[in-house]
Amino acid sequence: AINQNFSTIDEEERIVVAPAMVPDVMIKRRNEAGKEYYVYFSKKTIKEIAEKFFKNNYQNNTDVDHDGNVVQTNTLLESWIVENPTKDKSSIYGFEVPVGTWMLSMRINDDTTWNKIKNGELKGYSISGNFIEQAK
Repeated sequence: AINQNFSTIDEEERIVVAPAMVPDVMIKRRNEAGKEYYVYFSKKTIKEIAEKFFKNNYQNNTDVDHDGNVVQTNTLLESWIVENPTKDKSSIYGFEVPVGTWMLSMRINDDTTWNKIKNGELKGYSISGNFIEQAK
């Protein structure tokens, strides 16, 4: 399994890094009727989502557990798509992720969110959106 949990770069500065999206990983979801299905994202789709993220100026939009309470308190510091897993910066932080993974580094300025990360209640990033790739 690929580690998608936060790695703390600098606790004093409240900087965390983690994969935002990993290509071709099956993610379990439930529809409104409770039926389970799986979604996945290709490298191409992840790249397109990352570009749209910046085009729409979403880089500082965050919420907790997709609760819809979007704030712009936290600061995106870095965003990159992994091109070479063995030579990528992500490996410095202990990640072994495939080509096409979207990595994010953020400064967590919000005290409540930072405390939830420190106590393990929040473990990583999850990108919100309407996506179309689905495996039955």
